[in-house]
Amino acid sequence: MFINVINGVMLMHCEDVIILRRCMATYISMAVHFNTLFASQGFFLIMPTLLRCYSQRQTNALLCRTIEYVCKQFYVLHRKPFFLQMAGAVANILDTNDNDFEVNPMKVKAKYWFNLLKSMEDMASLEDPLDILGLVNETKPLRALDLCYRDDPNAFSMLTDGLASCVTVCAFAPDSRRSYQMLLVMQATLPYFVEWAERETLANNNSAAAVKHEITIYSTLCVEMKALVNCCEILARGPTRTFDIVNSVSDRGKSFIADSPQFFDPPTVIEDEAKVHHKLAAFPERNSTKEKKSGIGWDNTAGNSEMQREMFRRPRDAMLLLCATFIDKVTPRLKDLAKLASPAEHVKIPDVFDHKCYVVSS
Repeated sequence: MFINVINGVMLMHCEDVIILRRCMATYISMAVHFNTLFASQGFFLIMPTLLRCYSQRQTNALLCRTIEYVCKQFYVLHRKPFFLQMAGAVANILDTNDNDFEVNPMKVKAKYWFNLLKSMEDMASLEDPLDILGLVNETKPLRALDLCYRDDPNAFSMLTDGLASCVTVCAFAPDSRRSYQMLLVMQATLPYFVEWAERETLANNNSAAAVKHEITIYSTLCVEMKALVNCCEILARGPTRTFDIVNSVSDRGKSFIADSPQFFDPPTVIEDEAKVHHKLAAFPERNSTKEKKSGIGWDNTAGNSEMQREMFRRPRDAMLLLCATFIDKVTPRLKDLAKLASPAEHVKIPDVFDHKCYVVSS
């Protein structure tokens, strides 16, 4: 596909301003002209490349500002679908190691991923550093392509838009591949979010207004985490449920990977049931062979027990690690905020988890 060519040029020459400007304009034009594709899975094709360039070239301020600007324009055009695709694309390549001297070119540092999300919150500052929109033959300023978002303000909040969207995906299908990706993203983002909230309060000299605002943030975050745990109760069941293998791909995704493995994180593509039944009836031997190779359609035999247990452990371990990180980071901070809060304000310190959450997690 031609997108792979642009991705390759971007990886090799992203610090060339002329090439960078042309590539960014091409990405935006594609997001507009191929509206249907990018509303569902198109950003899986380009976001791994952009995020890797952003993570590996933090010393290039112009490049970083350009990618931040383009991500803001993507969000203006596609809103929540863009964020969810971007989160899904980065989930399996996030690197939580903060050591800048240990760099994996195929990974994205979690701290830079967080910085990108924070920059997207500043939608009021849409400064085009390279006049990219001058190469885009569309009406300016760009507007949401979906009519559902036309009247919504151009605003993004990591708490109420980003993390809340991840929780919504997990609540809708807790045992799906997408849910596991959202858990990984939240797991990598949460520590930096808590540190940022604390720094903001310290920057305001622990004023009463700043302390109250941080408590409000944690109140919302605690509600989201409680909803996440309660909705993911299915993950507490034994390893008898079916689960999409996180690293498995559809037939459509395999063709992309064969062409360019470093550029594409394949989306989940579910075939129509009628087509599936037709294939089962027409090629029973081929289907049985495919099941043996893929490991998705297993029975309760000893040979498949280890794979079944591993498929059960991954999302559950991600959920437990996320909850443990949340408790470890937020509990001490809430105790500090309880001491800093003014008695006259009567601010209620939220509970990290309730009794039901601990029962579900256990």
